[in-house]
Amino acid sequence: MSDVPPQAKADKAKKKGKKSPGGIGSAVEVLKKSPKVQGLAVLVSAYFLTQKLFDFAWKAQLRVFYPSSVDYQAALSDVAQLTGVATIVLMATSKFAFQHLGWKGGCLGVR
Repeated sequence: MSDVPPQAKADKAKKKGKKSPGGIGSAVEVLKKSPKVQGLAVLVSAYFLTQKLFDFAWKAQLRVFYPSSVDYQAALSDVAQLTGVATIVLMATSKFAFQHLGWKGGCLGVR
């Protein structure tokens, strides 16, 4: 048996797992040091901007196509419902697609 009291073990475990708190400054430092993280940041920012612009343009065209607010909301709800159904179907079938087609076949199937 060990002669170290349980409290000392718990304190040592706390000190070992303790990390310095992250913040904006530490995030900027990581961005400055790593070109891979810079690339990911650009990719995520570009995706976000593209998605927002596409969403804005799509809804503006939908507003032109359905001038009535009731029709517009009905069209948006139809799109949301179909998106949900497609998500459920793809989630249910993805396991089998990856099992039978492998990673390459599964990825090419969603392309």
